[in-house]
Amino acid sequence: REPENISGYNRPSMAMTDSEGKFKVGTFGQEDGMPKGKYKVSVFKKDIVGEVPENFNSEDTAANVDPIEYQWTVPQKYSNTSESGITIEVTSSGMTPDTIALTGEAEMELIDNSTPAP
Repeated sequence: REPENISGYNRPSMAMTDSEGKFKVGTFGQEDGMPKGKYKVSVFKKDIVGEVPENFNSEDTAANVDPIEYQWTVPQKYSNTSESGITIEVTSSGMTPDTIALTGEAEMELIDNSTPAP
Protein backbone atom coordinates (compact mmCIF):
# COMPACT_ATOMS: atom_id res chain seq x y z
CA ARG A 1 0.00 0.00 0.00
CA GLU A 2 1.26 3.42 -0.87
CA PRO A 3 -0.03 6.41 1.11
CA GLU A 4 -1.65 9.23 -0.83
CA ASN A 5 -0.70 12.66 0.53
CA ILE A 6 -0.60 11.76 4.20
CA SER A 7 1.39 14.54 5.84
CA GLY A 8 4.74 13.39 7.22
CA TYR A 9 4.12 9.76 6.26
CA ASN A 10 5.48 7.90 3.25
CA ARG A 11 6.23 4.41 4.49
CA PRO A 12 4.42 1.60 2.64
CA SER A 13 2.40 -0.98 4.56
CA MET A 14 1.94 -4.64 3.70
CA ALA A 15 0.01 -7.73 4.68
CA MET A 16 -0.07 -11.42 3.82
CA THR A 17 -3.40 -13.14 3.37
CA ASP A 18 -4.28 -16.38 5.09
CA SER A 19 -6.00 -19.33 3.36
CA GLU A 20 -9.34 -17.50 3.61
CA GLY A 21 -8.01 -14.24 2.14
CA LYS A 22 -8.06 -12.41 5.48
CA PHE A 23 -5.13 -10.19 6.50
CA LYS A 24 -3.78 -7.85 9.15
CA VAL A 25 -1.72 -4.92 7.89
CA GLY A 26 1.71 -4.01 9.21
CA THR A 27 3.68 -0.80 8.72
CA PHE A 28 6.51 -0.74 11.25
CA GLY A 29 5.81 -4.20 12.69
CA GLN A 30 4.13 -7.32 11.37
CA GLU A 31 0.52 -6.47 12.31
CA ASP A 32 0.66 -2.95 13.79
CA GLY A 33 -1.87 -1.45 11.35
CA MET A 34 -1.44 1.73 9.35
CA PRO A 35 -2.12 5.46 9.79
CA LYS A 36 -5.48 6.95 8.85
CA GLY A 37 -5.63 8.15 5.28
CA LYS A 38 -6.13 7.10 1.66
CA TYR A 39 -3.93 4.46 0.03
CA LYS A 40 -3.27 3.01 -3.41
CA VAL A 41 -3.19 -0.78 -3.13
CA SER A 42 -1.44 -3.56 -5.02
CA VAL A 43 -2.01 -7.29 -4.67
CA PHE A 44 0.80 -9.68 -5.58
CA LYS A 45 0.88 -13.47 -5.68
CA LYS A 46 2.62 -15.84 -8.04
CA ASP A 47 3.92 -19.38 -7.66
CA ILE A 48 6.83 -21.18 -9.28
CA VAL A 49 5.65 -23.81 -11.77
CA GLY A 50 7.48 -27.13 -11.58
CA GLU A 51 10.74 -27.76 -9.79
CA VAL A 52 12.86 -24.95 -8.36
CA PRO A 53 16.24 -24.94 -10.13
CA GLU A 54 19.08 -26.20 -7.92
CA ASN A 55 20.91 -22.87 -8.26
CA PHE A 56 17.79 -20.74 -7.63
CA ASN A 57 19.13 -18.91 -4.54
CA SER A 58 22.76 -18.87 -5.56
CA GLU A 59 24.61 -15.59 -5.03
CA ASP A 60 26.69 -16.48 -8.07
CA THR A 61 24.74 -14.69 -10.81
CA ALA A 62 26.58 -16.67 -13.49
CA ALA A 63 25.11 -19.86 -11.98
CA ASN A 64 21.53 -18.55 -12.25
CA VAL A 65 20.98 -19.61 -15.86
CA ASP A 66 17.91 -21.84 -15.61
CA PRO A 67 14.69 -20.11 -16.67
CA ILE A 68 11.95 -20.04 -14.04
CA GLU A 69 8.27 -20.18 -14.93
CA TYR A 70 5.69 -18.54 -12.68
CA GLN A 71 1.93 -18.81 -12.56
CA TRP A 72 0.31 -15.61 -11.35
CA THR A 73 -2.36 -16.56 -8.82
CA VAL A 74 -3.68 -13.00 -8.93
CA PRO A 75 -3.83 -11.23 -12.33
CA GLN A 76 -0.56 -9.35 -12.86
CA LYS A 77 -2.33 -5.99 -13.41
CA TYR A 78 -3.00 -5.82 -9.65
CA SER A 79 0.71 -6.02 -8.74
CA ASN A 80 1.42 -2.35 -9.47
CA THR A 81 -0.19 0.36 -7.31
CA SER A 82 -0.34 2.85 -10.17
CA GLU A 83 -2.16 0.37 -12.45
CA SER A 84 -4.26 -1.72 -10.05
CA GLY A 85 -7.09 0.79 -9.73
CA ILE A 86 -7.53 -0.23 -6.09
CA THR A 87 -7.75 2.44 -3.40
CA ILE A 88 -8.77 2.19 0.24
CA GLU A 89 -9.27 4.60 3.09
CA VAL A 90 -8.37 3.92 6.72
CA THR A 91 -10.44 5.74 9.33
CA SER A 92 -11.01 5.28 13.05
CA SER A 93 -13.78 2.83 12.04
CA GLY A 94 -11.44 0.65 9.95
CA MET A 95 -10.72 0.12 6.27
CA THR A 96 -13.15 1.12 3.52
CA PRO A 97 -13.95 -0.88 1.50
CA ASP A 98 -13.49 -3.75 3.94
CA THR A 99 -13.15 -6.29 1.09
CA ILE A 100 -10.97 -6.06 -2.01
CA ALA A 101 -12.51 -7.98 -4.93
CA LEU A 102 -10.30 -8.95 -7.88
CA THR A 103 -11.39 -10.06 -11.36
CA GLY A 104 -9.66 -11.35 -14.47
CA GLU A 105 -7.46 -14.20 -15.59
CA ALA A 106 -4.06 -15.03 -14.12
CA GLU A 107 -1.10 -15.29 -16.52
CA MET A 108 2.08 -17.34 -16.90
CA GLU A 109 5.45 -15.58 -16.76
CA LEU A 110 8.82 -16.97 -17.82
CA ILE A 111 11.87 -15.41 -16.17
CA ASP A 112 15.00 -16.21 -18.18
CA ASN A 113 17.94 -15.80 -15.82
CA SER A 114 20.47 -16.60 -18.54
CA THR A 115 20.17 -13.08 -19.98
CA PRO A 116 21.45 -10.29 -17.70
CA ALA A 117 18.94 -7.57 -16.92
CA PRO A 118 19.63 -4.22 -18.66
